[in-house]
Amino acid sequence: MVDLERRIELTAKRQARLDDPTFRYEALLCEAVLRNRVGEPGVMGAQLERPHSVDRGLRRRCHRVGFPRARRRRQSI
Repeated sequence: MVDLERRIELTAKRQARLDDPTFRYEALLCEAVLRNRVGEPGVMGAQLERPHSVDRGLRRRCHRVGFPRARRRRQSI
């Protein structure tokens, strides 16, 4: 088990990295993750909006990876 002080230290380092103006990242979110409801709609929407409100997408990009389209089978009559 990771001790509490180490977890706090790692959290502070991650936050400092996100505040670094030269740091950029790109995230890919599966559409299934976006459709899986784990909380109230308002909370989930706020969590998705938060990264965009911080820097208006200048350093962080988030993309949705959609479900593959089902191919229609030809039905013989």
